[in-house]
Amino acid sequence: MRRPLLAAFLLLPLAGCSSNNSGKIEDTVWLCDAQTVNGAPLARGALRLDFRADGTMTCTRQFTDVYQGKYSLSMGDYVRFRFDRPYGKATEHTEKLTIDGDKMTMMDADGTVVKFTRAREGDLPRS
Repeated sequence: MRRPLLAAFLLLPLAGCSSNNSGKIEDTVWLCDAQTVNGAPLARGALRLDFRADGTMTCTRQFTDVYQGKYSLSMGDYVRFRFDRPYGKATEHTEKLTIDGDKMTMMDADGTVVKFTRAREGDLPRS
């Protein structure tokens, strides 16, 4: 009787530690909305995030500056990015991504917020 109780007790802290973004982020493309971020205008689509189901991603800044990387889902709304080169001052970033349907809000560790809309086929350039 003690072993099942001990196992349940040890697993209890893991309950509720899953990602809120699982199943919402894989194989999606997000385009930033037109907005002002840190006092500077950001045009619609000037920041694009492509998440693939295999854990790889692409981040495109200002329509042409491409960063390749990987992402991993963390506890709750947090997602960890690892880029192939420094984005800002670091190659690794943990962001809070809150997804509600076709809308996503990304909050940086310093409190900077960027809002996105899920891209539809007509929103993306044809290759």
